[in-house]
Amino acid sequence: MKKNILLSVFTLLLLAVAMNACKSDPKQAEGTESAANEKGMVDPATRGQMDSEVPDDVANPEQAPGQLAITEEMRNKGFHKLLDGKWRNLADQSKVIEFRGTQIIYYENGKEVKNTTFEIDFTCANSPCKDIENRQPGWCMIEDGVCKTVTRLDMLYFIVQPADGSAGKTQYEKVKN
Repeated sequence: MKKNILLSVFTLLLLAVAMNACKSDPKQAEGTESAANEKGMVDPATRGQMDSEVPDDVANPEQAPGQLAITEEMRNKGFHKLLDGKWRNLADQSKVIEFRGTQIIYYENGKEVKNTTFEIDFTCANSPCKDIENRQPGWCMIEDGVCKTVTRLDMLYFIVQPADGSAGKTQYEKVKN
């Protein structure tokens, strides 16, 4: 139990350090801070501002000495840690999704209706996300070959929508165990 709590605290600390590193340039930070961000929310508006392509053993030359270099792998682990678990659809309480690693399991009225995998693309540079002209701001999540945009993710809420904005946002609330 203590290990899980410490791991969660460490993951959140890493994400906070990453967000702080992104805000070290006032021009980048301007307009990206929100009330939700002050509450520890991971802000997708900072997408692409972190060290997305830094190998694990190479420091970012733009970072101030003593700052932690956030790698894609570290960010992915933190993102998956926040996602893991069950989320209830706020518009239809009978629908629940569960994230387990790279799997998404869809439930309706308590019964599994779909099981698929997903991939996180923080820079939205991979197909099918890279060619979307009016892509909505946020991180990209690819599920069944469809690019979706994560517009909010924190310990309470997960909000996603088609990356091209063709449909509205789907809002989920974390299910407490």
